[in-house]
Amino acid sequence: MTMNRSLRLCSLLCALLTVPALFGACVTGVSAPAEETPEQGAPPPGGNTDMPGTPDPQMCGGECGAFQYTLCTCSSDDPCGWSDNGFCDLDACAGLITTPFADDKDCADSDLKDPNNQVDPNPDPNPDPDPDPGPDPNPDPGPSDCTMTMCLTGAIDQNTPSNFAFAQICERNEIQGLIPDCDDPPCLSTFNNFLVDNDDIYEALFDALDTNGDRQINASDQRCELNLLGYSWGGVNVIELANDFVSDSRVSGDRAFVDRIILLEAYQPFGDMDLPSQVGKVRSYRRSSPPANDCSAQEVLGPYVGLAPRCPSGVDCMDYDYSLGGSTSYPLFGGGSQTGSQVDHCSVPAVAHEAVISELLDRAPNVPLPPTVPVGRP
Repeated sequence: MTMNRSLRLCSLLCALLTVPALFGACVTGVSAPAEETPEQGAPPPGGNTDMPGTPDPQMCGGECGAFQYTLCTCSSDDPCGWSDNGFCDLDACAGLITTPFADDKDCADSDLKDPNNQVDPNPDPNPDPDPDPGPDPNPDPGPSDCTMTMCLTGAIDQNTPSNFAFAQICERNEIQGLIPDCDDPPCLSTFNNFLVDNDDIYEALFDALDTNGDRQINASDQRCELNLLGYSWGGVNVIELANDFVSDSRVSGDRAFVDRIILLEAYQPFGDMDLPSQVGKVRSYRRSSPPANDCSAQEVLGPYVGLAPRCPSGVDCMDYDYSLGGSTSYPLFGGGSQTGSQVDHCSVPAVAHEAVISELLDRAPNVPLPPTVPVGRP
């Protein structure tokens, strides 16, 4: 498997690694409780009190702060204050409750309800009645019966503060089919992938998708939507994991597909950021310019700056750059905020938390998104 490339690279670098903040083990503006090391599996802190349109994040048992669409948050008295906040919530709430809160102003513009529902201002007066689309380079794998999600953490260990912030994303109740790391009980929500045999991680992914246990993944298995998330060192390894999966001879062509890849400040020295074509969506959240006090500025090979993904044509790929946000304020999950120029390598998981959850659930985010940059091609 190509995942061994990372292992060989780690072996060359391990003599240099003498500090705890390396590749995702540090934090600025995100801290764990001082009295004890946080454990994965603990519930995430309450909602963000700085979030616009949320008068009290603890309303509805904290569902307002978590931006969850429920019978409570969608009720007609608008307990979360989401009406007239710039996002149309009608479609999501209408599926849960007969009389949701009034959101007419936000939903008056159809583009807010469905950004893909746009009328062509210059329609073709003589459209081809039966155009030949030719072969589809990015085939639709078809409807899924389940969802599988795997998370690869940053370097060092899974309980450093920034890795803990990443784990809070993967431990949200909305995340479906989380594949746990049970290599060394108790099971954890994220996989340590630094200086370990990453082939074992791939086999855990394969076993989860091989639903009938015949060591093949094909039409006889349950079709599961596959989401891969990676932070820092794990972000680069997630791409290798995806390339290994779609090229595995044991996986049939109609199943060799990754629905979503989420990259949070993906970084390794000389990391390969080329994505395969058999991917539905790629979302990268990173910075291109570190602040002067970046958590990794004084570390070996630091400061660490997230690498840009390279996506084949036809893949829905977005590269968000917080550095371009400048003075825009971005809320940190759990409280507080940072401007785009303050976001550093270690705070990306906390600042991108709600955006990632919204992306995984295919809903409009209730947080500001940073500017995007053009995506490179392999």
